[in-house]
Amino acid sequence: MKFIPTSLLRLRFLIALSPISLFAQQPGCTDILALNYNAKATINDGTCTYAPASVVVSSSIKLPAELEEGSGLVFWNKLLWTHNDNSDTRLYGIRPDDGTLIRKISLPGLQNKDWEDVAQDSLYLYIGDFGNNANGSRRDLHIYRIPKAGTDTTAAKVDSIFFNYADQTDFSNTTPNQTDYDCEAFIVSGDSIYLFTKQWVSGNCAIYSIPARRGQHVARKVANLQTQGMITGATYLPGDRIIALIGYSKLLQPFIYLLYDFQAPDFTGANKRKITLNQNFQQAEGIAAVNGTTYHVNTEHFVREPLVNNAQTLHKVDLRDLLQPFLNKPLSTVINVNGIPLRVLPSPGSGIMYALVQKQMIGSNFRIIDLRGRTVLRGIIAQEKFSLPTSGWAEGSYVMIAETEGGHPVYYRFVR
Repeated sequence: MKFIPTSLLRLRFLIALSPISLFAQQPGCTDILALNYNAKATINDGTCTYAPASVVVSSSIKLPAELEEGSGLVFWNKLLWTHNDNSDTRLYGIRPDDGTLIRKISLPGLQNKDWEDVAQDSLYLYIGDFGNNANGSRRDLHIYRIPKAGTDTTAAKVDSIFFNYADQTDFSNTTPNQTDYDCEAFIVSGDSIYLFTKQWVSGNCAIYSIPARRGQHVARKVANLQTQGMITGATYLPGDRIIALIGYSKLLQPFIYLLYDFQAPDFTGANKRKITLNQNFQQAEGIAAVNGTTYHVNTEHFVREPLVNNAQTLHKVDLRDLLQPFLNKPLSTVINVNGIPLRVLPSPGSGIMYALVQKQMIGSNFRIIDLRGRTVLRGIIAQEKFSLPTSGWAEGSYVMIAETEGGHPVYYRFVR
């Protein structure tokens, strides 16, 4: 057993540097929950690899019958907004805590050929009419842009953003669900829109970019993602540098695919982590973020008689243990060591490890998670030396998250 004190390793690394190279950046995996975490790395290079992870949804609420074919999802004005992917041209505002339908926005003059997702920036809502799975030959792919300030009236000015894929040259009809040019997810970042397509044959995803302004544009590929599942929705938290994609496998097993710790608009250097949800035969269609750790996912009504009849549902998902270490780390390349040391000591043959802390940590809450994001122990630090019963733990790395008096988490990685 050995302990890897993350803060001390980083401090020693900085001290060892000469004044000339003090601010030199060392690329590597900077995520403390990754299998290949590098305590000396100061800049993330997108090479992090992860253990398989799954989460149990916090709550599941049946949605109103009007949202039987609910698709995209976005959080705005304290409500979750969604739409259907049939001919319905309304947006529906639902309360996040209980799924109650609070408000409807009618959008007269628009058509819903296949609305698949909704996104936003500070000024506009965007609706993607770009579903293309029927035969892969649509030439009218577009996104509606609606001023948020105009949603209280029926005379809101709506712009249309049309596009075609730069690498699609064949528009002949395919059989259903056989195209690489079907999109059900997108985000808006600055002056650009990023489309996340469903590659039906390979089961993966491609990212395309177009300008976020009215007109006819060419969508150009910027990256590929090995999602091993169909991506159906997206949400973006620019301040937290997180994109969360929702999708499902061929057996309708929902998952969240995270992209985080990147410098927009370059997503290639992001951490990429797939998290399975504990739901079966769920056609997940949209995802929205309330904050960096709390997400909502909506599903369509899915029926395969006589065995499966799953109602349209709103799930709440807590990703705190998987994302909080990233969200609370300093953004500066100079590591800010908080000066609160901790040591974890083995007690050979006893199945117990001992943690030693300074007096100012007494009374703090702590929890320990494994690299799959599962909490294995939680409690309160009652004294400077306290025991950690580790007899049932698998060998490997663990992370202790301790809350300081000021409410700021401190992270320590150790090995059992």
